[in-house]
Parts: sequence; structure tokens; C-alpha cells
Amino acid sequence: MTPMTFTETTETRSFGLLSSRVSQTLRTIVRDRSSLTQEDKQLLERGVALLDRFIDGSRLVEGDVKSGIVPGPESLRGFQQALSTLQTIQTIGKQEAVSQRFRTLRDQLNRVREAASQKDLEEAKLDALSSFFTTLASMFYDDLAHVSMEQAAPHTEGPSGGSLNGAFGAKLG
Repeated sequence: MTPMTFTETTETRSFGLLSSRVSQTLRTIVRDRSSLTQEDKQLLERGVALLDRFIDGSRLVEGDVKSGIVPGPESLRGFQQALSTLQTIQTIGKQEAVSQRFRTLRDQLNRVREAASQKDLEEAKLDALSSFFTTLASMFYDDLAHVSMEQAAPHTEGPSGGSLNGAFGAKLG
């Protein structure tokens, strides 16, 4: 894995936290069927924005860029984790493009955010949304753990005379 820049690490951590919080909010809705607070609505709005970012990334990957409007490379940050999440929970339909699946998730999350009463929402759809965001958070956190382990591991080159960096980081000659 390529080392992450500070910005990528920060975004990955933020995406993981956001995904986790969205999942917790959705689980609370299923459990309590209580009305959303303004804070809950803002959190779900940020979840919708994250899905919009994944839609842009999937459009770029799928070559679905029309009218010269090309999503920026930042739309790809987090896209791999989102795609892996869809594959993990097996929600990619054979006939459905990845961008369309993200749109479906986004629209469902928007319905939750805008619902007048949480009692009218289907529990199965709430559970599916929550599972998506739980798995997504796990993917982001796994990436951070993997990068941290790579950075902590001592770098060595073979006995062919290259530098050996041990636990002390000193060059041995």
C-alpha cells in the first residue's frame, strides 16, 4: 500500500468516524423510533454528502462524465473502501452500476433524514443502511491500521549490501 499523505490519513479517519456515527444513528432510529434531532439530521446530511462523493468517484471510474464536468481526484478518496464495502455486503447487482447503487443508498439516507416520522421507515432498509456504514467504517479503520503497521515496521533491504534500518532507524554499514 502506498503511504498516505497527512491529508489522506485525516480524511480516512474522518470518513471512518462519520460512517460509524451514521451507523449508530440509524441503529438508534431502528431501536427507539424516536424523532431525529437537528444534530442527527446534520450528521445524516454529511453521510449523504459522503455518498455523493462516492457517486462522483464511481462516475469517474465508470467513464460516465458528460458535458465536460469531470469530478476531481478528491472524489476517489474513500471510493475504494466504499466499493469494497458494497462487495463485502454483496449489494452490487449484476445489472446495476456502482454509481446507481450509491445513488440508491444516498436516496434512502435522504428519506430517513427528511422523514416526518421515523415510525414510517422500513426496518429492513434502515438495517441495510446501517450495515453499509458499519462495514464502511471498518474498512476505513482497517486501512489506517494497515498504514500504521507499515510505518511502524522496520525497513530492511537484503544482505546484498543495501541499507539496513533496524528498530533504532540507524544505518548500518
